[in-house]
Amino acid sequence: AVYRVAQQVANNFENLAIELKAFNGLRAGTLRLCIVSTAQNFMPKILGPFCRKYPDIDIELTIRNRKVVIERAMKNQDDFYVLSHCPDDLALNKMPFLDNDLVVIAPERHELTRKGTVSLNRIQHYPFILREKGSGTRSTIDTFCQKHGLKLRERMMAESNDAIKHMVAEGLGLAILSRHSVDHHPIKGVVKLDVEHFPITSDWYLVNSKQRKLSLLAQTFSEFLKAETFLFSG
Repeated sequence: AVYRVAQQVANNFENLAIELKAFNGLRAGTLRLCIVSTAQNFMPKILGPFCRKYPDIDIELTIRNRKVVIERAMKNQDDFYVLSHCPDDLALNKMPFLDNDLVVIAPERHELTRKGTVSLNRIQHYPFILREKGSGTRSTIDTFCQKHGLKLRERMMAESNDAIKHMVAEGLGLAILSRHSVDHHPIKGVVKLDVEHFPITSDWYLVNSKQRKLSLLAQTFSEFLKAETFLFSG
């Protein structure tokens, strides 16, 4: 209880400092963001325009795996969290702000690249390199497989999208990754496949604890995302 009140006091002082600077037409302060590792593929495209619009703002960016991000959210340590698969049993506000389509990738010389649309049944016959259990990407894939009765042959598991792309390029298997990871940080020798029922559509969410009153700066960032989301699609 003392810790929770101390957070509120600190937040109120930060709000006061921001309000005082606002009298002079300034928006300043520190925005604390904690994001899952996959989100680092597109966050620069968001933070760049935001910081140019508000040059006096400091960003404190923490990048962790999904488990740690959720733990930080439960402890109310940051202004916002960026997740692709939000737990429903926590007291969190969530706002979708960006698509998170998952696509199938393959080595550029793979036999499936010479086909048209590939069936789900066909890809079951090939080994896959998948994200670790508990990641947002893996949770979305597992839900999709259950829905379509799909059983993937897991050959390897990795916690890094870049590592997975390099392994695909070396011919070690197929993979399912976020389109943002594939398009924004392409790896030579990796291509996207046209597979039925793909891409798997989902969203990225801007998340905050319901126990944390948003600072004026945090509200500004949320409003910026709502107004400028079209800049970050595609």
